Amino acid sequence: MEFYATRVEEHPLCARLTMASIFILEVEINKLRSEEAGLRDALLKMQALNEGLGQDKIELNRIIMSLEQDKATLQGDKQALENEKTGIREELLRVEQEKMEVETEKAGLNTTLDIAENNIEQLKTEIQYLSKEKAEVVDSLNAVSHMTAAIDNRGCQGDAVISSV
Repeated sequence: MEFYATRVEEHPLCARLTMASIFILEVEINKLRSEEAGLRDALLKMQALNEGLGQDKIELNRIIMSLEQDKATLQGDKQALENEKTGIREELLRVEQEKMEVETEKAGLNTTLDIAENNIEQLKTEIQYLSKEKAEVVDSLNAVSHMTAAIDNRGCQGDAVISSV
């Protein structure tokens, strides 16, 4: 140190340069300390951020698991609805088939009804004809009966006339 002090005294310019260098070094040291403090703060913030991100990751994994469970449930519900839809379609086809069969049967019954109605009209016409014919036969029978009775009456009178002669 003595050597240094003597050299500083011998060279005032060196002394000033040394002092300036020391001042610059102190400024640099303060600057580095300040940067170090800033880096420590940044490191603490990064650690806090990493911890927060870790918590967020845990929460996201929990949400993903929940969503996957919901998805599985919805897929099960979808499958059940698809099965129900298939059943309803099959039932609809069966009902449509039955409807076609009923319509076919109805058409057949309508045809049978039309035929029966025509037969009824024919039978009514035949009944009217037979009734008229029956009335004529009854009239003829009555006329024959009257004639027979008249002949019987005349025959009885003629027998009486013949017997009285």
